[in-house]
Amino acid sequence: MGSLGKKAGKSAAQMHMRAGVSGDVDTDSMKHMVMAMVAVALVLASVVGTLILSDVLHALSGILCASFDLPEPMRLT
Repeated sequence: MGSLGKKAGKSAAQMHMRAGVSGDVDTDSMKHMVMAMVAVALVLASVVGTLILSDVLHALSGILCASFDLPEPMRLT
C-alpha cells in the first residue's frame, strides 16, 4: 500500500507539471495566432492603400508627362 501512495503522489506531481507546460503551449499558440492576424491585417491594409493611391499616382504621372511634353500614360481600365 505504501508503494501505491508513492505512485499516486508521483503521478499527481507529473500531472501538475504537464498542466503548466500545456498552458505555456496554449499561450504560445495564442501569441502566434494573434501575430498572424496582425500580419494578415497589415498585408490587407497595404493592398487597399495601394489600390486607393493608384489613382493619385496616375494623376501625378499625367501631370508630370504634361509638363515635360511626354505622352500620357495609358489607363488599363
